[in-house]
Amino acid sequence: MGWGLGSLPRTLFRTIWALVALILLPNLALAHAQLLSSDPNDGAVLASAPAAVTLTFNEPVSPITIKLARPDGSVSLIDTIRSDGSAITITLPPALANGSYALSYRVISEDGHPIGGTLGFSIGAPSAGGSAIAADTTPQASRLLILAQRVALYLGLFLGVGGVFALNWFGRDGRESVLMIRAFLGLGLVAAVTGIGLQGLDMLAVSPTALESAAPWRQGLTATYAATLALAAIAMLTALASLTRRGRWAAVPSLLALVMTGLAVAASGHASAAEPQWLMRSAVFVHAICVAVWIGALLPLTLALKRGGAAGAAMLQRFSRRILPVVTLLLISGIALAVVQVRKVEALVTTQYGTVLSIKIALLVALFAAAAVNRAFLTKPALDGVKDPLWLPPSPPQGGSVGDGSSTTVGRSLRISILLEILIVFAILITVANWRFTPPPRALQLAARQAVATELMSDKAMVELSIFPAAPGPVTVTVTPMAHGTGDLTVKELSVIVSNPGAGIEPIRKKAEFNGDGEYVVEGLRLPLPGRWHIRVEILISDFEMTAPEGEMTISP
Repeated sequence: MGWGLGSLPRTLFRTIWALVALILLPNLALAHAQLLSSDPNDGAVLASAPAAVTLTFNEPVSPITIKLARPDGSVSLIDTIRSDGSAITITLPPALANGSYALSYRVISEDGHPIGGTLGFSIGAPSAGGSAIAADTTPQASRLLILAQRVALYLGLFLGVGGVFALNWFGRDGRESVLMIRAFLGLGLVAAVTGIGLQGLDMLAVSPTALESAAPWRQGLTATYAATLALAAIAMLTALASLTRRGRWAAVPSLLALVMTGLAVAASGHASAAEPQWLMRSAVFVHAICVAVWIGALLPLTLALKRGGAAGAAMLQRFSRRILPVVTLLLISGIALAVVQVRKVEALVTTQYGTVLSIKIALLVALFAAAAVNRAFLTKPALDGVKDPLWLPPSPPQGGSVGDGSSTTVGRSLRISILLEILIVFAILITVANWRFTPPPRALQLAARQAVATELMSDKAMVELSIFPAAPGPVTVTVTPMAHGTGDLTVKELSVIVSNPGAGIEPIRKKAEFNGDGEYVVEGLRLPLPGRWHIRVEILISDFEMTAPEGEMTISP
């Protein structure tokens, strides 16, 4: 990391980089909407063909493609779809024959991330061999391009727009860094344009060759991520314009570009879609601005110190004085966003998202320790212009101090350390971009708290059964019995029996209580483990007759 960053900026740089995982994580990680329920339920066996299928998600979604696989193996697209916030209703073709069907769906959530899945149901009775259709998934080549585009966009925003802001607010003469800042802005603008088509690839689950057609570009423009790309392009163009001006005519546009950067990042993403949105979007806005202020200053500060002179020392001191409020905002908003996304401590070790965050937290602890050492032994000597602070080799005879602008050991170490910071920033951006395809614990936990439901059938009865929550531990089972076939169904007594043979759990029997609304309820049934559970509902029709619908349900971890 280098020992030369022995100044207040070093401590602050280290602090902010240590927090970058919490800062960038909410903005780059994949926001997955979760399917909460369906009507009919997955795996249901229906007496007659349903007129429509309703899918309910935990966030507002818009349909992309819906396919129906029939018992004869044929697959057709369905375009009679109605979207109502977090629910979509799919009108099925008329006169569906008996047998098994598979409905493949691909939708895009409010934060701009597509998800897909398959729902199976049968009419009359399941077909021999059933019916299946593969859910659409984005090809690996498209995923890699999407990751590269995300990294390039953030380089343009944070090193490009942030670099322009640093030139105007921390340094007065940063001509050495202008060329590289322009390059980052150009890279970001290319990413903003190509991001539309790449978003369309993700939504349609097609390979990069589809970019030659208009379809992915049209589809990409319909996503909320298009707003982020538009605002990002405006921010980078404004930053480029400020490079052609001087004084306040450059400072004001650079500030405006910084604000636009915050708006761009807050316009989409799962953190922005979390509730309460006014708070989450504000937190993401603050995060993006603070990241740009910190990362953007690294390159201009390094080159200013390399040139030496009073300008480099003045930029270092301005940055050290003004960055402290940024660190405070980073810490407060970063913790708030992390708490919202992770929610439970155990998610740090039980989810991929949490595993990456755990690694980042470990690095954060190590970097805070390094920052404390640097602050204690290197900060004051660097700012005071001492040539030979503790643990640094002697300065060359011709060297001066940081304060007088000459090239010294302290100055060289400072530049090396900041260059290492820039390399680490690149590594962090690449790492967190991989969260683009990893669901955050917040979404997973929200889905897990919802009820799972299914329909079970026997020769004389059909029951609608739900388990809440759909997670290991105490659950409530609700059963609605109905007659199957001709005649009415008389229920003298109803019991629920659950077992998990694969885990060696023998049947657990609980008698259900009638609640007066046509439902039988079992309170306090404990499911000790996740997995595939066998459910049997025993219905006593008379003293000498019983029917027992049964089936299986999956309980998630």
